[in-house]
Amino acid sequence: MTGVQTCALPIYSRTSVGILLIDSTTTIKAKTFREGFIPSETATGTFVISSQGHSLPVLSISMDPSHLWDQKFGIYVEGVNGIPGNCSDARNWNREWNRHSVIEYFDSLGIRRVEQDADVRIGGACSRNFPQKSLVIRARSKYGSSLFDYNFFPNRNNKSCGGFILRNSGNDFNLTHFRDAFAQRLASKAMDIDFLDYQPVVVYLNGAYWGIQNIREKADTDYIKDNYGYGEDEIDLLEIAGVKASVSGSWYEFDGYLNKLAQLNRTRPETFQYIDEHIDVDSYISYMVAEIYLGNTDWPGNNVRLWRPRKTGGKWRWGLWDMDFSFGLFEGFTNAFHPGLTFATQADQESWPNPAFSTLHFRLALENPTFRLKFINRMQAAMETVFQPDSVNRMIDMFASRIASEIPAHKKKWGGTPEDWQFEVSRLKKFALDRHGFMKQHMIEFFGLKNETLPLNVTVQDPVTGTFNLNEIRIQNAEFFGRLLQGSEVMLKPRSAVGYRFLKWKKSEMTFNESTIIEKGSSWKYFDQGILPSANWYMPDYSDLQWSEGKAELRSEEHTSELQSHSFI
Repeated sequence: MTGVQTCALPIYSRTSVGILLIDSTTTIKAKTFREGFIPSETATGTFVISSQGHSLPVLSISMDPSHLWDQKFGIYVEGVNGIPGNCSDARNWNREWNRHSVIEYFDSLGIRRVEQDADVRIGGACSRNFPQKSLVIRARSKYGSSLFDYNFFPNRNNKSCGGFILRNSGNDFNLTHFRDAFAQRLASKAMDIDFLDYQPVVVYLNGAYWGIQNIREKADTDYIKDNYGYGEDEIDLLEIAGVKASVSGSWYEFDGYLNKLAQLNRTRPETFQYIDEHIDVDSYISYMVAEIYLGNTDWPGNNVRLWRPRKTGGKWRWGLWDMDFSFGLFEGFTNAFHPGLTFATQADQESWPNPAFSTLHFRLALENPTFRLKFINRMQAAMETVFQPDSVNRMIDMFASRIASEIPAHKKKWGGTPEDWQFEVSRLKKFALDRHGFMKQHMIEFFGLKNETLPLNVTVQDPVTGTFNLNEIRIQNAEFFGRLLQGSEVMLKPRSAVGYRFLKWKKSEMTFNESTIIEKGSSWKYFDQGILPSANWYMPDYSDLQWSEGKAELRSEEHTSELQSHSFI
């Protein structure tokens, strides 16, 4: 509803009928009583009144205010009855207290799809200290049903779920406010990796505007049940959160696999067969490619979850989880020049973020030539497709445009300006641009590869008939053109559209005519003030009249061997 609404709601008593005037967002709860009869169930209705309307779905949470704000038992306050943890002293919000609530979900058309009693508690780790907090919301049989009979997630086909996380974007709170969801979807859209789906919503808490929060799948046994069909007693679901822990089952089988791998001659071909018998190799390689390329530094000693079906031949899979620290969240620590391969294989660290026990499996696997070559080939293919800067920036724009209309109100609620948000989005784009060149050189140096590339062009004659995978990367537009390091292996796998079948590959030679585009010693415009010049500095119509000018090749005065990260040309 937009504008001020007058709602005529019947309020029945023995003597009168009243009219209730509502001129601001309000949640109304009603119950009928009659002497000698059991009272009716409580009916809940939220009336959203906004001058500009909302393009996003709306989630309304109504609950006893004391369960939120009371100093003794309120879950949203520092309070006087808390415990230490999650980067803070004793706080009520560190308690795992569940509180009764009523959840209403209105889709983007304003149609109410869910109205259900549920439990709510505070979620997250250190992000609990932000003023807007993540909430874990669960349907409960004690309230009538243990499921929400609605699919909240655009990339899932499930008709119901047991609960979800209403996330404050974690450590990305009030920055881009979509970093983790974007990083997970970017990688999983083209690679076989488990990920947590995302739906941004506008939240009202007891009728008060609460800004944008992200409905996310919860990485628990319900996730495995909803997406793979295995029940809690049919799986091992493990995590690393500073230390090894178990969500369901135990580490016994994985530790047995890892201990034997450590004892084998890992240079032999049969060792790869042993690895392949125990883990989903292709999914694991894609997972490692994503975590390393996207620069997640709150990992692998934290935010790791892996699972397997407890059956003969059941293989371990890893899933993306909490990638707030990716894409340069903290400049200088998680920046585009973070040496992810070195970081993920360090053997001399004892604590967060990459203690030796958390890097052991990847270190052992890389010692096998077959596994190592698969990883190299997958990383190169990903860099030339899903992680290619233009491709990354298109998805950044898609995620940003989804919430852009709500950002002014969100910033007014939680601080900052829309311009702050636009700057944070531009930082994602700068990371995408800088990361590509750095990771290519990092791969060459880490694996001792030759710095020589060859072009590869693969085209489907008619895109309607299907597309293909390149080294297990799903090609989206039925065409690939890029450059791969000389000596790389290329594996192509056709994916036929419904009603078509693959016929054959046709090989053709590529010819090139060399020409000089920019002469050596040409004059360049450059900006090296240590900040981003403007969010649209790379667009053709951007004016660089105020930039400095010099002749190629441009180099920093302090470091003549490399162009500095704060320079733009």
